[in-house]
Amino acid sequence: MLPITATVTAFGTASEMEDLTVKAREMGFKTKFSASEAAEAMNYMAMVGKVISAIGTIMTIVPKVSGVINVVKGAFIYLWNNCEGFRQFRIDLWENIKQIAFAIWEGLKTFSLQHGRQSARQHRLSGMVSKNKSVK
Repeated sequence: MLPITATVTAFGTASEMEDLTVKAREMGFKTKFSASEAAEAMNYMAMVGKVISAIGTIMTIVPKVSGVINVVKGAFIYLWNNCEGFRQFRIDLWENIKQIAFAIWEGLKTFSLQHGRQSARQHRLSGMVSKNKSVK
């Protein structure tokens, strides 16, 4: 019954631990399962309860995050429709991002081609060297 002790002492009180110990022993007598098996089942049920509690906590946060996203989206739409400077800033920002991404892509492509050619050349050279060694 060690696992349930760790679970309860981490998240409960000593009296709750006593109640669970009594319940596990009772289940050990009244069912085909031993007290240890009953305690293990209680431990698993406690873990499931913690997961469900965590999901409930997350579900209270989601509407708040969604609300913040909607406010930002509304502000963005308002500024886009009513502020030429904001609109031009965003357009220029996007153009810069595209140029940087294109430059990175071209650099990777060039590196890949050079590296691929170099690897093929090295492979051919190593084949020639191994042939020459076997002839000697």
